[in-house]
Amino acid sequence: MAWFSWLVFAFEGAVAFLLAPSDNCGELSVTVIVIGAVTLLLEMMLMERDDEVRVVLAAGLLFRVALLVWDLEFSDVWLLPGSGADSEMYARAAVEGYVSGDYSRGGAYARLIGFVYSFFGVQRPIAQFVNLLLGMSMITLVLRTTDYLVMGTEAKRSAAKLLCFLPNFAIMNVVLLRETPIAFLLTVSVALCLRWCVNGNWTWFACSVLTVMFAATMHSGALAVALGEAVFAVLYDRDAETLTFEPGTVARALVVGVITIALFSYFGDSIRGKLNTTEVGVVVERTETVYGGSGYTVGIHTDNSTLDFVVNTPLRMLYFVASPMPWRWRGLTDVIAFFFSALFYIVTYWLALDVLRQSKKPRHYGPIVFLLLLALSSAFMFGWGVENAGTALRHREKFTAIYVLLYCLCKESRLPRGTKHVVAKDGFLTLTARARLSHEGR
Repeated sequence: MAWFSWLVFAFEGAVAFLLAPSDNCGELSVTVIVIGAVTLLLEMMLMERDDEVRVVLAAGLLFRVALLVWDLEFSDVWLLPGSGADSEMYARAAVEGYVSGDYSRGGAYARLIGFVYSFFGVQRPIAQFVNLLLGMSMITLVLRTTDYLVMGTEAKRSAAKLLCFLPNFAIMNVVLLRETPIAFLLTVSVALCLRWCVNGNWTWFACSVLTVMFAATMHSGALAVALGEAVFAVLYDRDAETLTFEPGTVARALVVGVITIALFSYFGDSIRGKLNTTEVGVVVERTETVYGGSGYTVGIHTDNSTLDFVVNTPLRMLYFVASPMPWRWRGLTDVIAFFFSALFYIVTYWLALDVLRQSKKPRHYGPIVFLLLLALSSAFMFGWGVENAGTALRHREKFTAIYVLLYCLCKESRLPRGTKHVVAKDGFLTLTARARLSHEGR
């Protein structure tokens, strides 16, 4: 992860705090962003040894800087998807909290922005640059995870390209929304849990769950990842490298699920509010006329609301993953969102299920099943919490890193078992990865 870039950013904050700049100082914002972007670029070039991945990372950074500038200076020409009412709400809430100390309106994310303002003053470009730093740190963490899992060069390159250039994910990395900090924490949690999956050290698993709990302070939907992690930990037999569905393990998995859902209902935010204040039947009967035409109805109705819930759950999960559906496209933005976001998620599910269908224990079996469980648990929770394509599109970007890792693992697992794949010339491969690679070579 891009640790040095964060140290430089912290140093810039300390200097700004001592100089006490005026609010909305354009020169300070430009200076901080330029120094931060150049530092991040140099650090990524030094961290990565594969030239193609270097080029992709540099282009991904420049792409995000361009999107950041556009959102700040040219939003009146064309508003980036996701930017607008919600981002402006967080902007106002952060300033109000910074001035008054009351962050009740914007929650933990507004408090994070206010913390940045306490060093730099009210500098919105710098607040959005923090999201950019988090987004690029997320990408480098995923690449380090591919090294840890000893994935081939082509898989690593694919992960870099997807994370750097999926447009909706890149946009979420620069607009003033809480999606990127949450996605970063979830990616950290997944990386830690994958370490547990490989080496069995329960400290990694505990840290993984704690990271999810921290993310849940910003949005309770993050607990979907905790649910998937806990169920996997109960069902997965590391010695046999397979899932066990014995009565005892299944019972424990059900208990874990109930506890996680109870925690989910304890945290207060928009998704939990929708589920707790609305009858299931009413949620099902929402009309397509709301949310500016992006609202969707999923309705197979019976006289039993519980049966409605069971029958409609797969449909709502599909809508969350695949929206905006082609028959509900409202313009070019929806077309782009479908082909460069929804279609990727659909293909990833198809690829994962195809791999598991073709082989009882494919290469990377444990990580594939683990990531598929996370994908399904998040689609379940958000499928019932979200009622329109725009919100579904924004929320599922939280899980992009999970889907990218799942996609790349599945692509690599489809190679014949005798295939020798090349691992990138990366001096930062972990000792565990080197040992596993040596063993694989024998």
